[in-house]
Amino acid sequence: MSDLVLVFFDARHPEPGAMRDTLEHLVKTNIGRNDSDKILYILNQIDTSAQEDNPEEVIGAWQRALSQEGLIGGSFYTIYNESLANVIEDSALAERFKRKKDKDLQTITMRMQKISTERAYRIANSAQEIADRIENEQIPALKKYIKAWRAKVVIADVVILGGLFSLLGWVFLTYANIATFMQNWLLDSIVNGAVAGIVALIIIFGVHYTLRNKLVKWDAKRLARKDRSLANALLYNNRFWRGMYSVNSRGWNGRTKTSLNNIKLASKKAIQKLTDQFADPSGQKKLQFSMKRQL
Repeated sequence: MSDLVLVFFDARHPEPGAMRDTLEHLVKTNIGRNDSDKILYILNQIDTSAQEDNPEEVIGAWQRALSQEGLIGGSFYTIYNESLANVIEDSALAERFKRKKDKDLQTITMRMQKISTERAYRIANSAQEIADRIENEQIPALKKYIKAWRAKVVIADVVILGGLFSLLGWVFLTYANIATFMQNWLLDSIVNGAVAGIVALIIIFGVHYTLRNKLVKWDAKRLARKDRSLANALLYNNRFWRGMYSVNSRGWNGRTKTSLNNIKLASKKAIQKLTDQFADPSGQKKLQFSMKRQL
């Protein structure tokens, strides 16, 4: 949830093996994040390593430890407090340490100063990515799962209802007296025929809706292991008043599509205004107010 994370390590303890658990927790578990570039790894009090025979080895050891956990890039910095630093007798070494420290501090400071802009970029990009994901990934995936569920319901209907009708036909063929009695009873009165028709419909639709409910819950339970939102959407599309062969999934209509398009358009406009901000820094407050209204 943070905009920028600074992780400090102490150069006075140059044995990265002692920090193995910390390195694994902070680096390995975050390296695959989409926003992993917001985490800066900083080796602090690097001036203390100037007393070593090979000060570069201290930095190299930390860099190797970080790279072993998967961090390969420019997120590793070395700094120290110049006013409290140890005296470095070698003037060339002191100048090299200071130059590296100044460069890294400048980079860190710039990242801190750009937090508000990066946050706005991230919000705008996230809004657009979520809208695109819903339209281009989630909805097609939902349609695929609904189609598969429909096919299962149809097969189950054919098997179960076909079996019931086959059983009923076998009974009538085997026991002629029952068939004769039912025939006479149905022809005896229109009311009897209507009652028989209603009972048959209740049985057919009862079996059908029982099967579709069981199957959709079974599919949703398996789908929830991969994507709970899709599982909920699949359940949301199973309502007894809703036909199985509706053109669009429930909730996916013109109003929803318009809302998503408006979000994407607002995100693009916000990103464009952020880009324009570099040419007009004084417009920052106006930009932030405009973004809040759009997003």
